[in-house]
Amino acid sequence: MNTSTKIIISFGFILISCGLFAQSQIHTFNVNFAYDKHELTPQEKEKLDSIFYIQNITQINLAGHTDSDGDNEYNLILSEKRVAEVRRYLIDVGLDERMITTGFFGENAPKTGNTTETGKAENRRVEVRVFYEKEIEIVEEKPPVVVKKTIRKPIRKPIQKPVIAENIPEEAPEPEQPKPKRDTVFAMDDLQVIISKSDYEKFKDCLVITSTMTGDEAYQAGIETVTTDGVPLMSCGMASVQLAKPCEGCFDKPIKVRYKMPEPSCDPCGSGRRLYVRSSDGGWRRGGGRVGKVRVNDEYFYEMTFECPYSYNCDCKRDSLKQKFILPRGYKLTTFNVVYDCPIANYKFYKTRGRRVKGQRLPCLLRKNEGYVYLSAKDANDNLIEVERIPLKDLKHGKKKHCKAKIPRRMRRKKRKKEEEHYLYKKYCISQEQIEKYQVKRLIYNDK
Repeated sequence: MNTSTKIIISFGFILISCGLFAQSQIHTFNVNFAYDKHELTPQEKEKLDSIFYIQNITQINLAGHTDSDGDNEYNLILSEKRVAEVRRYLIDVGLDERMITTGFFGENAPKTGNTTETGKAENRRVEVRVFYEKEIEIVEEKPPVVVKKTIRKPIRKPIQKPVIAENIPEEAPEPEQPKPKRDTVFAMDDLQVIISKSDYEKFKDCLVITSTMTGDEAYQAGIETVTTDGVPLMSCGMASVQLAKPCEGCFDKPIKVRYKMPEPSCDPCGSGRRLYVRSSDGGWRRGGGRVGKVRVNDEYFYEMTFECPYSYNCDCKRDSLKQKFILPRGYKLTTFNVVYDCPIANYKFYKTRGRRVKGQRLPCLLRKNEGYVYLSAKDANDNLIEVERIPLKDLKHGKKKHCKAKIPRRMRRKKRKKEEEHYLYKKYCISQEQIEKYQVKRLIYNDK
């Protein structure tokens, strides 16, 4: 009797192909503070410690707020202290300070109304936004592979079975996943604005974005480039994002405003650029963070980030000394400004006494051949005149200089004339011919 033996060798295993992709996530929570305090309590420190359970953190954004009690300027300083306290705690416990960005808004962006004590308590906060990437693993399973080895055996004809047609229901198609909404990018004047679609649809009828890119624009708008303490600033660009009524509140996703970087000669700040915010008295104070620098299509842009409606200024401080200007006899000054387009600057002199004005400081890095004088004064007949854009380089000046560039002794004679273009003098005189040449308006202002 012939016997047949069948040997089956089966290797059962699963082939797994793994793929990882990162999905951006945001974890948001609030750190609250006691009335008129900026110290962290143990309970709020536990909230901050929860950040360490999050992996693949890319950025942490801190935004400080207060309730409406007290002066707006005081609240702005208090919100800055609260943000600084949270930032200091996160750095002390081991977070990289380079991934932390900050901003403070005082009472200007409340979370809820300030009519009740509960609402005020919610508004005394620092909003913490943790941006991180969540890795999702995709696993595909393949059926086991079976290898058969057989020995010859008699061939038998297979038994044909009747085929019965059955109505097999079709599987329902999988629903399409909604595509993520992309940001809306639009250009206005010299600006590029990047705003999320949800914010654009929500605020498109009340969003007001303006920019100031020349000293003349700053003068016409009444914007001075000085701090609240009177220290002169040199600007590399100003931008304002505001909401007209009835819209209010902050944005779901920060708005980014970009503008082309000025020429290197018009941007003396270098890496010392800082963001300043407009205060209630018209000056500027530190707003936290730096101005970003991005590259788009082989062009470089400065980038400002707005979480809430505000006015930002890209500025830096430099050494400065006081200046003095004198008009011809018979004139009495009312207003006096020195304006620069490169870099952007508008300095108003407040200490006017007859035909003389002094007191305001000018930065040493400003050049006399790029500044202009704007003034208004009364003449001998008590008529009000306005004069615009008298070139600073054409004014007569005294002999005493300051802010001299440091030149090696052996090169002084060769480069003296060239380097003098950088010098500013302590005293300048404006002639009658220059007043008549650049006069733009003459008004009768005689009360007699």
